[in-house]
Amino acid sequence: MITSINQPHYIPYIGYFSMINKVENFIFHDDVNFIKGEWKNRNKIRENKNSDNFRYLTVPIQKQHEKKINKLLISYDKDWIKDHQNKLRNSYYGEKYYKVVENLFNSVIEKKPKYLSELNINLILKFVEYLEINTRTYRASSFQSDLTKTDKIIYLCKKVDTSVYISNNKSIEYLEEEKFIKNKINLRYQNYEHPTYKQNKNNFLNNLSIIDLIVYHGKNSTSFIQ
Repeated sequence: MITSINQPHYIPYIGYFSMINKVENFIFHDDVNFIKGEWKNRNKIRENKNSDNFRYLTVPIQKQHEKKINKLLISYDKDWIKDHQNKLRNSYYGEKYYKVVENLFNSVIEKKPKYLSELNINLILKFVEYLEINTRTYRASSFQSDLTKTDKIIYLCKKVDTSVYISNNKSIEYLEEEKFIKNKINLRYQNYEHPTYKQNKNNFLNNLSIIDLIVYHGKNSTSFIQ
């Protein structure tokens, strides 16, 4: 079995979905600590229909002692849902598949998920379903473990009978490759190259949320993910 493990990001970029599409098992690493400034509660979309800049959509988090993503509470003190909806509308309204994206997005966020991981995973799965990606998905929190770093990855891999583990390239900085060899798991890296696709009449911006790709290309987005 080919497996990948990644923390659940908020409406992640194309490379995240490319990884899911490459593997047979994908595990959401939802029981790790939240780190401010990463992609767990924010991502990028085009600033507006005629702009060559991007803007962030950021999900506010409650002040709390808990740091695990699957127990991290989202704040609804301010109406960030309407703010994100308005920003999406300002950026993409009128594009061919805008209504598709709007419906997918709203079907999750308007339920006001309690936890950050719940929001992120449900959004990712909604887009995975739309893109007709058939990868089996799991949550690391369902395989209870006190292990960390490479030992945790090996443990999760074994839980889903992994023979090949594909990791993103940033992991090369901390993964202990000899442990994969010892456990007879073939470690590979994603080596992702971002595709270029038409964004209406705008200059191309890369590393935007999957929303940007789908709003222009709909179901044909899978050709850029593969």
